[in-house]
Amino acid sequence: MSSSPSSSSSSPEKQKKVAIIGAGPVGAMAALALAKRGYKVDVFEKRPDSRSNKIYEGRSINLALSQRGRTALRKFGLEDEMVNSGVEMKSRLIHTISGATYSVPYGPNGEAILSISRQGINELLVTAAEAQENVTFQFNTGCEEVNLQRREIVLSVETPSTSSPSDSGDDKKKPSPPTFETKIYNDYDLIIGSDGARSAARKAIVDRSGYDYSQKYLDHDYKELTIPANADGSYKLSPHNALHIWPRGDFMMIGLPNQDGSFTMTLFMPHKIFEGIKTDDDVTSFFNTNFPDAVPL
Repeated sequence: MSSSPSSSSSSPEKQKKVAIIGAGPVGAMAALALAKRGYKVDVFEKRPDSRSNKIYEGRSINLALSQRGRTALRKFGLEDEMVNSGVEMKSRLIHTISGATYSVPYGPNGEAILSISRQGINELLVTAAEAQENVTFQFNTGCEEVNLQRREIVLSVETPSTSSPSDSGDDKKKPSPPTFETKIYNDYDLIIGSDGARSAARKAIVDRSGYDYSQKYLDHDYKELTIPANADGSYKLSPHNALHIWPRGDFMMIGLPNQDGSFTMTLFMPHKIFEGIKTDDDVTSFFNTNFPDAVPL
């Protein structure tokens, strides 16, 4: 058995230890909250640390931050930093098929939600949690199995690939595949799963007797698009401080503003419609038919 990657700094018999599987916004927020309560927290994340490699492998779509989310951030002194990085949206602006628009305010007194970067809030929370002396993060570490009876987690730890000489004998090097090491830890008082749709932690729970469980995957996919800013940095969609929505029955497109003048667009649509779009001409025809006012942008 491997020992835990961290140990209690004082009174180990009293300080409870928590393993959190998944370092997305939920896992990072949970780590911060538990650390503030005195727990020793280890967070395991299968993806690399986006703060160091500049590649974010989570969902990249923007988030709309409401008062509930701001309240949670406020408890840890992070609200202002997140608010300053976002764009206020005071209404939904609905785009009809004819090109006409109408506004639906979020409230009668100027209430608003914020368009923020998912990567931004994730990295903010990870950094804040990591600053606590009783929190550690281990990236490139996926959870393969959880045994609740033994309070045991089985982890697959990735060793990044290295470069090696190519077979052709030239000076160029090709990356070797990464290697994985299995580690088992069984000294946690609490295991929290925040590891997404194929959660190993959830599987361990539903595999126990007495649990009813069902899982159904959506028949929709999404595609992220971008409307860039004008040459002078201004927004192409007006008003810019709105959540723009193009509802089209069983699919839709939304646009959330960014501080650089661009809009992050997301097209949500059934698999079968995506599969029917195969060529550039298909794309052009689809947008001209369904989102004609967005095409010039």
